[in-house]
Amino acid sequence: MRNVKLLLPLLIVAVALILIVAVLLPKGPKIIVLHKGDVKETVYSLEDNSISLTTYDTEINKDILHLRSSSELPLKEQVGIISRILNKIPKERQFSTFFVGRLIDAFGADRTLSERLSLAASQSPLWDKEKGRPRSGHENTGVKEIANQAMLYPELKEMFARHGYEIQVSSVEKVLIDPQTKLPYDCITWFSLSRP
Repeated sequence: MRNVKLLLPLLIVAVALILIVAVLLPKGPKIIVLHKGDVKETVYSLEDNSISLTTYDTEINKDILHLRSSSELPLKEQVGIISRILNKIPKERQFSTFFVGRLIDAFGADRTLSERLSLAASQSPLWDKEKGRPRSGHENTGVKEIANQAMLYPELKEMFARHGYEIQVSSVEKVLIDPQTKLPYDCITWFSLSRP
């Protein structure tokens, strides 16, 4: 009985330590912050630099959040890491633009958004599959409309909503169209961010 009385406090202390460690230790890879005063930007990235968000301290670019990824992780996992990185950025920073660059490699090895674009165009009345272009207007405008109507980016929408932003594709440039399928599969992509 005496041993049981001694074990109970030890067990309570062990459980308390486990809970403290679980709460205090970061979940996932370490995030580092690098202030680059010479170019007036701050890079928030994983230690291996495979996923990063860059903020700018120049007046013209101060509202831009720039994603770079060379990750091998699936889109959903990358979005979780991006959310963790966003938590490191000071809350007083406000963004109106999320720039991902070329859609096909915006998330490193994961091509989900590119594949969704092609699929959405193949099913959209806005895209002429015979001619390989929008039924009306410029291909940049057509692809932007298809991307928003088909909601190619639900993971980003959900994640940014948790951080208090609404997101949508605001601009695309340099659309690439597969010559065999005649479907768009890539473009330089800009998202707008706004507060609801």
